[in-house]
Amino acid sequence: MLLVETRLQISPVHGLGLFAAQFLYRDSLIWRFQQGFDLALTLEEIASLSEEAQRQLFHYSYFEPNRDVFILCSDDARFMNHADTPNCLDYISSDGQLAMKALRDIRPGEELTCDYRIFGEDLDFQAQPGSWIEGLYAMRQAALKASLLDEQHLK
Repeated sequence: MLLVETRLQISPVHGLGLFAAQFLYRDSLIWRFQQGFDLALTLEEIASLSEEAQRQLFHYSYFEPNRDVFILCSDDARFMNHADTPNCLDYISSDGQLAMKALRDIRPGEELTCDYRIFGEDLDFQAQPGSWIEGLYAMRQAALKASLLDEQHLK
């Protein structure tokens, strides 16, 4: 769940993006997984959904290898775009929950970005219609192989 003020607008990175609507200091907590608000779904749960639901999850969720679940943000955080040099960092908090913080001071109007590769996502991978579940499976496998979401990487 987003913990700071943001807004959606056209992104120079891709489509819509998430932009800061307030000044964010370095290390400010921006987002935190909130059970009951955000969704955490297993691959098996996703497989039981319609093809259209699987397509939406392929585009808007990401895989969290520590819990072996796909996370779907229930707010505008799902519009955060990738950057090779992001201004936000996903990490596992001391209580084991996925969270995101600012890597540096962020001014109002700046796009909030994260590095999708931390979850093992192949940015060039495109699922074909009818293969959304296979695409999600491939995303999961890449994330498990990369296993970048660990204490060493997040320091």
